[in-house]
Amino acid sequence: MKSARQRTSVLSRLTACQLVLLASLLFLAACAQTPTPTLKTVSFTLVVDVSTAPLVDELVTAYLADRPHVTIQVEHTANAERALEALQAGVGDLSSVLWLPEGIKAEGGLWYRPCARDAIVMVTHPTNPVGGLTLLQLRGIFQGQTLFWNELGGLALDVIPVSREDGAGLRSSFESRVMGGRDVTPTSVVMSSNEAVVAYVSATPGAIGYVSLGWLVPAVNLLAVEGTAPSRAAVEDGRYLLAQPVYLVARAEPGGGLAEFVDWVRGAGGQQIVTRRYAPAP
Repeated sequence: MKSARQRTSVLSRLTACQLVLLASLLFLAACAQTPTPTLKTVSFTLVVDVSTAPLVDELVTAYLADRPHVTIQVEHTANAERALEALQAGVGDLSSVLWLPEGIKAEGGLWYRPCARDAIVMVTHPTNPVGGLTLLQLRGIFQGQTLFWNELGGLALDVIPVSREDGAGLRSSFESRVMGGRDVTPTSVVMSSNEAVVAYVSATPGAIGYVSLGWLVPAVNLLAVEGTAPSRAAVEDGRYLLAQPVYLVARAEPGGGLAEFVDWVRGAGGQQIVTRRYAPAP
């Protein structure tokens, strides 16, 4: 038979265990009742130059993957001019373009930041033996002064210049950087997208066109310009002369969720996606 002291010791141990159990249950109950913080819903619209659309679509998909509280609507426009017009008209909150008119840069009417480095890449039919041209030679072709490839060390074929349409950011950049501010010849074949330029040039032995660095495919031959072949590495280190930024543009400096998206695009997460097509932002 247990003594009174033994019974008291047993009861003390039971009471201590019960207190520990009770405290644990109360702690678990408190944790279960702690409300999960609700993230504020974020929604904005991107109006993009169709030339930048593949990049923007990839960025948006990656950004939304772990952000269920964010909604991003992406509207594609025909070219940079249309994208900027839509932005200024209040259609979207942010635009991506391959070209910013010098007037916009000088006047400071819009907020803009580079998100990638693109380049104007000259392309020819894969059977064309000419491997590179100078800026002066390119200017002669797109002014309609050079008519045959054998004048440039190539085959006895007509030179067929292929250009983007008026209003395209890439055309504006080409006319500024290559043509010295002059228009391309009106006899150029005009195409409305990088994809269309590649398709035409790859099927036409005498054709020469220009596309964005992000649209390179094996179906065409890439020309060196002033002795340097186009590549992401050559754009990044400044060796390729026809490099240019891809811009994110807004009516005013972004805030809130839009600013978070811009920071992500220009940061490590976004740049990992950018460098699949372009050189990283400067």
